[in-house]
Amino acid sequence: MTQLLVGLNNSSYMDLQQHTDANKSLTVCEIGFDNGTEFKAEFAQLCDNMGLKQKPSNAWNPQSNAILEHIHQVLGDVLVTFDLENTPINSDNQDSFDEYLSSVACAIRSSYHQSHGHSPAQLLFGRDMFSPVETEVDWEAIRNNKQTKINRNNMRENSCRVPHNYQKSELITLKKPGIPQKLAIPRKGPYKVVEHNNNGSILIEKSLTDIKHVNVGRVTPYHCKLDTPVITNNS
Repeated sequence: MTQLLVGLNNSSYMDLQQHTDANKSLTVCEIGFDNGTEFKAEFAQLCDNMGLKQKPSNAWNPQSNAILEHIHQVLGDVLVTFDLENTPINSDNQDSFDEYLSSVACAIRSSYHQSHGHSPAQLLFGRDMFSPVETEVDWEAIRNNKQTKINRNNMRENSCRVPHNYQKSELITLKKPGIPQKLAIPRKGPYKVVEHNNNGSILIEKSLTDIKHVNVGRVTPYHCKLDTPVITNNS
């Protein structure tokens, strides 16, 4: 299962409603994905050919793909209920998990979401999956409710953070990804800041040929004595 997130522009809910009412189809203009190698070559060319805007997430920052990661969590939880560990699976069958994935996909698409009170299928097709009943969707209320939850979550996440606006050429250290070993150095650097974006990411210069975006949560200001030479670690 590839990690693929389909998104819309800023007026996504209105666009979704218009396209759904018009021809029961969804027009996609943006695709969000992680930094997996499977999205580098042919996938990028495919997006260019289809006129899709690519929105890759920052490395080691699954929060930026929150919707997708949550669906993956639900997918894994439901698959556990099939007790696959003790279920005989025919290894000669090319689609051994097809029946399980189809059942889980149907359950996810037909389940009600607590934030808007509708199932994904009802939002997309404007009707119930099991009964021939049309569904009236208040898109403005859904958008306001979603934004309220986003603001509340942001306030909770930022309540323990010390605000700091990184300036150009300021030195920082970067938290290493994963779980470090017991005696390993947890951070690497220092690196220079190129730009502090307003979307929670920072553009840093690891070397003259290696400039990349990182999440601000992985960054810490680097302080040194004035008479101490700075040795940049380019690893």
